Amino acid sequence: MAIKDEQGDNAVELDVELSRKVRDPNVELPADLRYEATRYVDIAAGSDIDLPGMIREPSIELPAGFRYGVTRYADIILKQAFPQKFTDVVTNLEEFYIDYEADIKALGGSRARHTARHDQGLTDRGWAKHNVTIEKRVDGEPVFKVRNHEIDVFTMGDDGKYPGIADEMEWNNKDPFFHRDLNNFQALHREGVIAVGVIITRGPRLQELLEYLASRGEYPKTKYGKATTHWNKLTPMIDMGGGGECPLLCIGIEPEKVNGLPIGLLEDFRYSDGSQVRLG
Repeated sequence: MAIKDEQGDNAVELDVELSRKVRDPNVELPADLRYEATRYVDIAAGSDIDLPGMIREPSIELPAGFRYGVTRYADIILKQAFPQKFTDVVTNLEEFYIDYEADIKALGGSRARHTARHDQGLTDRGWAKHNVTIEKRVDGEPVFKVRNHEIDVFTMGDDGKYPGIADEMEWNNKDPFFHRDLNNFQALHREGVIAVGVIITRGPRLQELLEYLASRGEYPKTKYGKATTHWNKLTPMIDMGGGGECPLLCIGIEPEKVNGLPIGLLEDFRYSDGSQVRLG
């Protein structure tokens, strides 16, 4: 088993037999890698530890055309505690689409049309951009006031009160935007502002397909590069603790939601698992 530090030049090789060394504080190992290594050693050794903060498959049925991952039972919380808002999210996902020519091949530099459509779909259902001011007091005296938590799309709970639901789509930004969103969700959840955070980005199969089409000259290879926001950038951040204790619903947009893909260019394309593109 190998745990690799993708930020550095060296790979840290670990095995189940090294479990004691991994846990030994005298062994030099970066803190984040020690956590990751210990987690994987526990899993490989058949440990029955509970890992609610790691991404797992949802327990409920959700619309087709997306890849899903949840932490801390976000899907169940959303459906059971916020049934009206759950319906908003599901219906908006069912209606969501991307146009290949107009949305994917279009020149960058402005907010993606399909991101705007997604946000507008929730806005039409009563959600809105929201700025949160958090003030703390001691003995009635303000200690500090912060107004730096902006949520792209937010709604109060079904009862019109906090906690609510925060929704962010990161279609094609630089991956530090994920850190921003996860830190924001963590802080807002800690203060009781949100119960669930939703993050939407490109799914893993769509990312593979977009990289292939870039290699065929459809657009510059850097347009949807590996350093931009997509599923395989998001999930490791969360598994390493991003988002803290905030329940997260992660949604990856897959090719089934893209209209007008250039089928003629995809005849020889295969996903990394060997499967072909299936549309319609």
